[in-house]
Amino acid sequence: MSAVRGGSRAGFALPVVLVTISILTLIFLTIVVAMDDLYGEIATQKSEAAFQLQALSAEAQFAYLATTEPLTIQGLSVGGPRFEEMRGDAPIVVDPNQLSLIKLDASPYGWSPRKDETRPAIEVKVQDEGGLLNLSYASREALVRLFMLAGSDAQSAGKLASEAVDFRDSDDLLMVDGAEAADYSRAGLPPPTNRPFQQVSELNGILSWETRTPPLWRQVVPLVAARPDGMSFNINTAPVEVLMMQFGISKADATMIVDRRRIEPLYSLSQVGLVGDDEQSYTFPSGRFRFSVVDQRQGIGYSSRLSLTPASRDRPIWVEDTMVQRFKPRAQLSNQTLPAFPRSTVQPGD
Repeated sequence: MSAVRGGSRAGFALPVVLVTISILTLIFLTIVVAMDDLYGEIATQKSEAAFQLQALSAEAQFAYLATTEPLTIQGLSVGGPRFEEMRGDAPIVVDPNQLSLIKLDASPYGWSPRKDETRPAIEVKVQDEGGLLNLSYASREALVRLFMLAGSDAQSAGKLASEAVDFRDSDDLLMVDGAEAADYSRAGLPPPTNRPFQQVSELNGILSWETRTPPLWRQVVPLVAARPDGMSFNINTAPVEVLMMQFGISKADATMIVDRRRIEPLYSLSQVGLVGDDEQSYTFPSGRFRFSVVDQRQGIGYSSRLSLTPASRDRPIWVEDTMVQRFKPRAQLSNQTLPAFPRSTVQPGD
């Protein structure tokens, strides 16, 4: 009997051992998976930090060029003659080998660190805000075209445009389908600002925005700006879609303008059959730029807004609205070699 009881206790031990081993195995696997996730997160953070360092270096390079090189109708002329040089009587001699141009129409450039130019280049673009639709002063017709491009039907686009104009103008005159302070009060909303838009996000405050937000609004936001201190528009840097909205022209005509300015810059609207306000500038950069850096391999991007402030000796350029975004990396990259982002021929301290 004792032998039987002893055998029963021995048989019970095996399942206990197996269960214990299984539990320990699960704990070990959980730790392994957790460590693998941790290592992956560390690697991601490390690559993101390395990218941000590159992006900020590229941004600093552009900021230096923007404050030291001449801004021209063609773009930022790196190595070009300065205004004070052109005022003299002596002829200006420019070495073409030392002259390069940064286009301000979101043309892509390749950038890599000066100390390691063998590293795969990241993509850099600079967009002049003068080539974007200025919400601060855009006409109602241009705003209607903007909201329709963003997916609104004609009726909703017209109402949003009227409300946007009423929101920013200083009078209390109600536009057709518009809204003034009394309408906002009845809806329990803050009143209109009655001043030009300071930020694109202020559109969120117009009366019908919450119920009539254009379905594709996020896709068209890169085409608009809020520049309350400037009414100029630059046809030399405007994308096709913005030209269509600003002047109410067809896509074919807008594409023709872009193709023509690639050959030589435009000096007037009349060159392309357009009509505008005689007191406005339509061909020169605004001094405000959208700067973006993208690494398609890692699926990460950086963007910022840079504004020239030449009247300030302490801070000649402002950097704001910085943002880092993740997106799906591209499996296949284009074999096209991007032109190198220009560098200054004179380094700080020289």
